[in-house]
Amino acid sequence: MLEDALKEMIPSQVKLFPKLTAGRDPYHFYRWDYDQETGSPMLRYWFWSRDRGRKYRKRVFIGEAERLLERSLGTGEITRQDFKRFCPRTNSDGGCGFAVMVAMFEFLGLVRHTDERGAYEIVNRRVANQILAE
Repeated sequence: MLEDALKEMIPSQVKLFPKLTAGRDPYHFYRWDYDQETGSPMLRYWFWSRDRGRKYRKRVFIGEAERLLERSLGTGEITRQDFKRFCPRTNSDGGCGFAVMVAMFEFLGLVRHTDERGAYEIVNRRVANQILAE
């Protein structure tokens, strides 16, 4: 299960998620939580405003991350368009959720950036399938 794999490494090994634009402040792990409406697990994170005067708090719904990974196995890549289609609740907090999901998948060794803008190749389908099947 993706949730278990992520909780093994976040926050004990990983607390920061890089932004897709190099040189910008990263996203910061805030806490694990559950959605009050559905009871589904989510990761809460935050980031600074450009002037560092305000913290923005956002969410990644783990069930949506699983769906994104599962539905992308057929094409062999994850794109921002896939994120928008399969992760509507996470996307409702803004597109930054895509960067956090990509970082989580990279930390698990599942994806890597391609030359195409906004596309990430799935490099370890066996492990991805294992994580999804648990």
